[in-house]
Amino acid sequence: MLQQTPGPKRHGRKELVQWLNATLALELQAVEDTRNGAVACLLLDRARPGSIDLSKVDWAADAHAPVLRNYKLLQAGLARARVDRPVDVDGLTRGTHRACLEFMQWFKRFSDATPCLDAYDPAEARRRCKGGTPAPPRPRAPRGAPPPPPPPPKKSADLEAVEAERDLYVTKLRDVERRVQTRPADESAAELALAITRILYDNGSPAAPPVTPTPRD
Repeated sequence: MLQQTPGPKRHGRKELVQWLNATLALELQAVEDTRNGAVACLLLDRARPGSIDLSKVDWAADAHAPVLRNYKLLQAGLARARVDRPVDVDGLTRGTHRACLEFMQWFKRFSDATPCLDAYDPAEARRRCKGGTPAPPRPRAPRGAPPPPPPPPKKSADLEAVEAERDLYVTKLRDVERRVQTRPADESAAELALAITRILYDNGSPAAPPVTPTPRD
């Protein structure tokens, strides 16, 4: 029986980047840095050891063909682990903000629902990938140096929810801008308005609320 994916809970992009860096000993700057699929392969290997052959994962993949191979390996690994999760290969290979953000949000929920994995060695896992190298060691403070400042306080759940909602609407605005820029020449204003409305009302469910454009006289 396929395992059901975790329920929806949104995490802000900064929180996700911090989690990825801490979990996999990386130095990512944005969720779009996960576009080549190698990070997702490592996350799956961490959650379901043995579900994916890391020696076939191209850590430094940049061109379309090797990136696509990474996602095919990931899809095969998800199927082998009997995890029911569709993969937006088109959006992820293009590195769109929305696709990368939503996929890493899912992996965060998936990892949170997985038993303790403290023994996982991400540096060793990267070495098993093609082109993978361990992350550089963090410099140690010299003797006699003052202790490092305490970590910043954790964000409240309300603040995280606000950031997640902000990210959602930023993504929608980008989608609207892209839709307007790629508008077909024969598309009417009413059709364009309907397409934009659908983008704004789309909440990730299978069907957005139907919207009927108001005809002009």
